[in-house]
Order: sequence, then C-alpha cells, then structure tokens
Amino acid sequence: MKGKPDACKDVTKDDYMAIAMDVSLDDLGWTDEDGKFDKNKMLEACPRGVHWAPVARQFTIA
Repeated sequence: MKGKPDACKDVTKDDYMAIAMDVSLDDLGWTDEDGKFDKNKMLEACPRGVHWAPVARQFTIA
C-alpha cells in the first residue's frame, strides 16, 4: 500500500483498511446486489487449480 491520501489522515488504520477492502471487493465483482461480500462470486472468478478456501473463510461475514 502506498499510504493513505491526505483526506483520510484522521481515519484510523483499521477503518481505512475496511474501506479499502470494501472498495476492492466491489471492484473485483465479489459483492452481491446489496454490496455484501459473496464468497461464491469470488470462487467463480478464480482460475482452476487455485485453492481459495482459506481466503474465503477469512471473509465469511455473519
């Protein structure tokens, strides 16, 4: 990461990372129509032979 933009200097590291992850997941097309992470969309996008289960478990949201 190159660092936070000046406009975000007062945003905590955890909050900034949450925002960055949200934008990234949406840009990758891994969110549903409500903007929530969709593990199945991520798995559909991964190339054959790549095992994403450990990554998918990290993003399981109740």
